[in-house]
Amino acid sequence: MCIAQVKEKFGGLRFYYDFIPEEDKYFSSWQTPGIRIFDDIVWRLEEATEKVCCDCGTTENVQCYGGWVHFACPDCEAKRQAEWNEALKAYNKYREIGCH
Repeated sequence: MCIAQVKEKFGGLRFYYDFIPEEDKYFSSWQTPGIRIFDDIVWRLEEATEKVCCDCGTTENVQCYGGWVHFACPDCEAKRQAEWNEALKAYNKYREIGCH
């Protein structure tokens, strides 16, 4: 098995891997149950990352927020929204003075 990459996607971690070894393109029947078990473990890990705040790491009251999909607790989301609103005000002020 070869893990190709692990990345954040749709607010959680995503694992990309390949079971096919270079020297053997076909699996025997005894390998299939192990592959299914590994797939289940990876699926559970991916699902677990969707229950953790991406900012503080808490698992309390974590929700999915839209736009750029991410999982956060209400406190961290409020901070994120406040920062966004401040950045938007600065951008609008910049545009008002004629800088584009």
